[in-house]
Amino acid sequence: MKKIFLIIICLYFAMGNFDQLESKTKNNLISLDSPLNIEANTLDILYSEKKAIFTGKVKAVQEDITLTTDKLEIVYNLDDNNGELNFDKLNCFGNVLISFDDQFATSELAEYDVKKNIIILENNVIIGRDKSSAIKTGKVVIDMNTGTIDTKSPERVNAIININ
Repeated sequence: MKKIFLIIICLYFAMGNFDQLESKTKNNLISLDSPLNIEANTLDILYSEKKAIFTGKVKAVQEDITLTTDKLEIVYNLDDNNGELNFDKLNCFGNVLISFDDQFATSELAEYDVKKNIIILENNVIIGRDKSSAIKTGKVVIDMNTGTIDTKSPERVNAIININ
């Protein structure tokens, strides 16, 4: 699995950074090759539901990607063959901000389905770069397998693109 919950890939597609994106999306976005540091006010582990719930000023950092949110829920499973921990879904609730280099994505809700390799951002979605180019809409669905971004929102899409 490659990289943390990298919703920020929208920026690469929207702004044309395909070379860098390709190296980050060949596999799933959560990497067990590098440490994932998560800080929060509380952590609840629900063993029977196979969930870890981080709440209160959640900050997750892996390499050069940072995710902040009010609540991060990780749905996981354990591989019976080797005992390895695998993530199934990551859900973010409230004040979601993902930043990577000079790019960012914000929303109120975010879901990364690791098995399907699909990311969904909902409610007040803003994807931007350098504060000079941005896309705002109500919902974005990113299929990491095909590299497609679909704004499934009934709201109009607003785009500000700074052409240099």
